[in-house]
Amino acid sequence: MPKATQDSLSELHGMLAKVMSEKLKSGDVTASDLNVIRAFLKDNGVDTDPQTDENMQSIVNELPEYDMDPRFLA
Repeated sequence: MPKATQDSLSELHGMLAKVMSEKLKSGDVTASDLNVIRAFLKDNGVDTDPQTDENMQSIVNELPEYDMDPRFLA
C-alpha cells in the first residue's frame, strides 16, 4: 500500500481540526472529546498563557470560584 501524500495528510489534519471545532462550538462534548481536542492541540504545539492571552483570560474570569478546604492546599 502506498504512503499517503503530504497533501492528503494535510487535508485530513484540516478536516479533523474542523470537526473538533464544530463539536466544541455545538456544546455537545464529553470529557473524552475534550481530552482528544486537548491532545490534538498539544500534539500540534498549540498552547497559550492565560495571563497574557485576552481570550483565555476572559474564559478564566468566567469560571466559578470555589472555597477550597485548606487541608487540600498543601
